[in-house]
Amino acid sequence: MAPTATAPSSQEDPNLSEVGHYVVTAHPSGAVMTAVKCSFLSPDSVDVAIAKSTRLEIRQFIQPTADNDDDDDDNDSTEQLPLLLTLPINGRITTLTSIKFKHSKKDCLFFTTERGDYALISYDETLARMNMTGTAGTKANAASTNPRSSAFIGEHYPVKTHASGAFTSYSTSVMAGGRQAECGPLMAVDPLQRCVALHVYDGYVTVI
Repeated sequence: MAPTATAPSSQEDPNLSEVGHYVVTAHPSGAVMTAVKCSFLSPDSVDVAIAKSTRLEIRQFIQPTADNDDDDDDNDSTEQLPLLLTLPINGRITTLTSIKFKHSKKDCLFFTTERGDYALISYDETLARMNMTGTAGTKANAASTNPRSSAFIGEHYPVKTHASGAFTSYSTSVMAGGRQAECGPLMAVDPLQRCVALHVYDGYVTVI
């Protein structure tokens, strides 16, 4: 009888025990962490800021007209909450709120991340207008004046950062031995817009 061939085991061939997996998704994160109603894009707009993990979406509410109410239900050509702006955030968003100062007609957005970073941003209409009209013309002028120039003029996100930092730098002792709150991070804004109180670790309140 001829001998039966057997497959090599992982002990005989160490390469068999090393299996590599490459997992990637092309779809952005869709889980909603938190959302807030504000007037971020313009003073009279009704916007919804949605935190989706490492992305910040800005949607604007469009009031349906009487003509749209008379249409059939299967006519969904007009979206009431269109997506107008998407901002990538360097970190997972944990808290989000809107702040409106006395000298500003629009709302600002204040958010914190899982690593302890924070930022206060607002919508920059001037930069948004430049991205829409001036980017193509600037690239053409740069290429005509200096054909060998390798400088790339990219589009910038139409937001202005008023303040940013890390609240963990003010409480290093808490980071060393503190325990994160079981209820999750909590945030409250002073009614006069003077400070922000954060409860991230048990027994501690961080004021920015």
